[in-house]
Amino acid sequence: VDYVAVNSKDQVISVSGETTIKVWDTESGICLRTLRGHSGRVSALAVNSKDQVISGSWDYTIKVWDTKNGECLRTLTGHSDYVFVLAVNSKGQLISGSEDETIKVWDIKSGTCLRTLKGNLGSVGALALNSKDQVISGSGDSTIKVWDTESGICLQTLTGHLSTVNALAVN
Repeated sequence: VDYVAVNSKDQVISVSGETTIKVWDTESGICLRTLRGHSGRVSALAVNSKDQVISGSWDYTIKVWDTKNGECLRTLTGHSDYVFVLAVNSKGQLISGSEDETIKVWDIKSGTCLRTLKGNLGSVGALALNSKDQVISGSGDSTIKVWDTESGICLQTLTGHLSTVNALAVN
C-alpha cells in the first residue's frame, strides 16, 4: 500500500502502485468499492469531505470521486507530468504538486485551475499547509518554499537539505 487517507471514522481510502483506488470499511474489513478511471499509477490522495476523495496520477490528471457510489465527478487537467502530492486548504481549494516542477491551486467544484505557482527547479513531491493557509512545498531541488496562494508569490525559500525534500509537516 503506497498511500492511505481517512474520510470518516468508518472508512479508509488506499492505493498500492496501481491505477485503482479502494474504499474500505474499517469495522468489517470489507472493500466497499474500487474506483477506476486513471490510466496511470495513482500517486496521491486527499480527502475533500466525508463523501469525496481526490486522486492524482502518473497519467498527469487529478480526479474527484464520490466515495458513496464510486463515480468520478470531474477530471482536472493541466499538469504536464506526474501528479505526486495533493492537499485541500481551509478555503476548499485543492493544491497539487507535480513532476513538472509546478504547484497548481484548483477550484474543486468547477475543476478550474486558479493559478500556477512556479519557481521550483525539481519535482514537487511534498506539500503542507500552515495556519495562514500558505502552501509549503518540498521539491527535488532540495529546497522548501513558502507560498502565498492568493498572489502566487514565493514568500521564502529554505535551503539546507542535500537531497530531495519528500515529506513535510507543519507544527
